[in-house]
Amino acid sequence: MSENNTLFDFSEQSRQEALAAEVVFDHNLDRSFSYIVPEELGAIQPGQRVSAPFGKGNKKLTGFCISTEKTSNTKGLKRLSKIIDSSPLLAHPLIELAQWLSLYYVCPLGQVLSAMLPAGVKKGLGFVQKRFIKLNCDNIHEAEEIQKKLKEGSKQKRLVTILTINNAFISGGGIESSELIKEAETTSQTLKKLLDAGAAVCERKAVLKGSHELAAVEEPDITLNSSQEESIGQINQKIDQSAFGVFVLHGVTGSGKTEVYIRALAKAAEKGKKGIILLPEIALTSQTILRFKKRFKRLAVLHSGLTEAQRASQWHKIKLGKADVVIGARSAVFAPCDKLGVIIVDEEHESSYKQDTAPRYNARDTAIKRAQIENAACILGSATPSFESYFNCKAKKHFKLLKLPERVEKRPMPQMQEVDMSGRRAFMSEFMIGEKLKEDIENSLSSGEQAILLLNRRGYSNFIYCPECAHTIHCRNCDASLKFHLSDMLNENSSEKLYNTSGLALCHYCGSRTLVPKNCPVCGRQLTMRGSGSQKLEMELNEKFPKAKIARIDTDSMKGKDYRELIEAFSKHEYDILAGTQMLAKGLHFPNVTLVGIVNADTSANSSDFRSAEKTFQLISQVAGRTGRGSKPGKVIIQTTAPDSPAVKFAKMHDYEGFYKNQTPMRDMLGLPPFRKQALVQIRNEKKTRAEEDAAKACETLSSLIKTAQLDIRLKGPFEPPIGRIGREFRVNILLNAANPAVMMSFLSKARFSELSRLSSKLFFDIDPLF
Repeated sequence: MSENNTLFDFSEQSRQEALAAEVVFDHNLDRSFSYIVPEELGAIQPGQRVSAPFGKGNKKLTGFCISTEKTSNTKGLKRLSKIIDSSPLLAHPLIELAQWLSLYYVCPLGQVLSAMLPAGVKKGLGFVQKRFIKLNCDNIHEAEEIQKKLKEGSKQKRLVTILTINNAFISGGGIESSELIKEAETTSQTLKKLLDAGAAVCERKAVLKGSHELAAVEEPDITLNSSQEESIGQINQKIDQSAFGVFVLHGVTGSGKTEVYIRALAKAAEKGKKGIILLPEIALTSQTILRFKKRFKRLAVLHSGLTEAQRASQWHKIKLGKADVVIGARSAVFAPCDKLGVIIVDEEHESSYKQDTAPRYNARDTAIKRAQIENAACILGSATPSFESYFNCKAKKHFKLLKLPERVEKRPMPQMQEVDMSGRRAFMSEFMIGEKLKEDIENSLSSGEQAILLLNRRGYSNFIYCPECAHTIHCRNCDASLKFHLSDMLNENSSEKLYNTSGLALCHYCGSRTLVPKNCPVCGRQLTMRGSGSQKLEMELNEKFPKAKIARIDTDSMKGKDYRELIEAFSKHEYDILAGTQMLAKGLHFPNVTLVGIVNADTSANSSDFRSAEKTFQLISQVAGRTGRGSKPGKVIIQTTAPDSPAVKFAKMHDYEGFYKNQTPMRDMLGLPPFRKQALVQIRNEKKTRAEEDAAKACETLSSLIKTAQLDIRLKGPFEPPIGRIGREFRVNILLNAANPAVMMSFLSKARFSELSRLSSKLFFDIDPLF
């Protein structure tokens, strides 16, 4: 008997196979979980969200199905509670992309999948319920019978006639009730009588929520120059072949990169494929969107200026295949396009493409990987490409460099002139606009032209300082000095002393704010404000040019819609001078701007970041590109205390390649990007000693793993970052450096499950950090 039981298992479980789904959750969990799919729930596919019991308490969590399989080993498996979505929200290519992102950026897969969906989509927004009316009959002959029963010339008969003409029969789609009432020039009461009589029926349907549509504007046909034609030809070849390739489009400011993008998107649409174009959030103005709207009627827009419902509606529009082109900021890289033909990253060097919370992905590199997965072309455009992208053109076979060396219509590059302020530090501590810049602003205004002034520093002053004892007011939550910001209620021409009645002290790291004490808390003497910010620049401009209309742009003065409205106003010459931070450098087009003033070119030059010179060069070049874009030539004044610095010298000559060759030998010698990949491991704890102890343990663990596996990975640390405490948490860094990114990715995916997972402190991974 026992032998028969061994040979033949007649248990119920052995004869039945069940469908099991692998599910990941939006939690800090590094694995998937198997669940039985009850037959009554129906079919399930990867990419659908599910509700499932989790843990000892069987708490209901929302997760993503990533795969399914038949299994007879169901012992201990829980059952799914619900399949939330009627169809997959994420198609297979996006799931594959998420799996790569999870490995590369060392982030749980569930968190990556959740980040791919807008909040409104996860909340079920984006659709509205509408009433559709149709005749309660199957054909035109039955409709005529209904009409015979109605009084000649009645409003009800007119309703039936309109429904008949539009073939709105019982098996059709019907006409939306408000449109029907409007067309029939009648009321809802008349329609109700028709419905009550049974002549028509009402069906409720979920339809996409409408969002604000921008009107198309006519533009003259654009004649391409030879460089544009050559670039488009090479890009279109890849689109025709459905082949992966990365094109770094290096075009000087005003060289017509946008037209190259438009032609590539048009080619993809012609082939029945979709296109995505990413721009820095701040460049997504109606000015930019209108240009694409003119060329592509089936356009979807994704940016922070939309409400959650509008964003969800645009997302569903893309998912349903109703958009050929998607234009958006960083997260639009996850737009649910099918048949992707091309993905474009404009201003690819921008640090805003890097997400600073988990998953800490770079949208540029994510775009490249998505293009590879979907056999699409990828275009990385910039007047100042990141060193990484430029280097890849020389080092990787799928990368190709395309150049647009001249401005369109042979317009000249702006004339660049530096003004050495190194001997005028005392002047610059009180004022920002030197004599030369002041003279050029006056000339610009007298000619009816406009000017842009850049000072890449927010607020009124850098720090609040006691000249007697040298005490500086610091944030109570961070190891950072507080910046003085004028109150919005302060009269811009006020000359009163700046104390607690006129402004606030803000922390640019944690966002905390406090009133400014009049006297030093250490010695009791009067405090003073040192350094300059965009608010102080605005005040100085108002004092020196009282008749000019002046506007300021920075993250303090405006958000989303305010910014876009101001850009439109400036383009219509409602303002003469636009002053602000690096927001000014983001691909804006103002034909009447003939002067750009860089008030202080050295704001980031003295940073400990090894990319500081590269960032300075990029900022000077980009903001300089805002002038001379129309029929009038442009001029740039660069105020600097370091006129011989490579960043200033090469930017003045519009010589990107010379700057690249000047900077990269030192990077190569030091083993820095783009020659080697970096990964930052950061330990955070509210107790400094615990953070330091755990950092030492993490460093020891990582060193041991590297040594055991004999990997070419260099380790630096543990060390305290320049700002060692932010938001009441102490931070300690460990920096890893590898020649091969695949080696780094494999190492970290294993290291995260080592002793590191048992540290009491919080652990964060930042791959390819921008510091």
